[in-house]
Amino acid sequence: MRRRADCRRSIAYIAVRMSGARNALGVHLRNVLVNVLSANYLMPNRLRARLLRACGNSLGAGTTVKSRCTIAGDVPIRVGSDCFISYQCVFDARAPIVIGDRVNVASGVTILTSTHEIGERIKRASTPLRQPVSIGEGCWLGSGVTVLPGVSVGEGCVVAAGAVVAGDCAADGLYAGVPARRVRDL
Repeated sequence: MRRRADCRRSIAYIAVRMSGARNALGVHLRNVLVNVLSANYLMPNRLRARLLRACGNSLGAGTTVKSRCTIAGDVPIRVGSDCFISYQCVFDARAPIVIGDRVNVASGVTILTSTHEIGERIKRASTPLRQPVSIGEGCWLGSGVTVLPGVSVGEGCVVAAGAVVAGDCAADGLYAGVPARRVRDL
């Protein structure tokens, strides 16, 4: 009797350990598929989009994602239809990233969703924070733009190359600079 109970406990323990291993393996496999295989420049764009969808990301019809893009984190990103995401973009998807329809993202754009609270002197990067980012329909993010956590870019905005978007952007404006400021209405 006792052996049978010990055996059941051992099997339950192994099952729990295996499910944890499968989850870790699943995350690792997803990272390899998204950040190695689909990021390869030899991968055709249509196959890249299929692979990104198969890994849980939502890409609308007609959306193109070019090579060497990285999606770090465990939250799938949502990209609308008829979008263009150029080369070497980085998506820190530790919180939701939602990109509207007809958005153009130029080369080298970084969208961040994770940051830290400012801590005491001995360790300034304290408690991790995750904040979602949304990019409205019809926007254009220029080359090398950085979008910080918790930012919402309104519909129809243009963000100039090299800008750092640290606060929300109202719709139909041109934003430039570090930090990005509204330069003019569109």
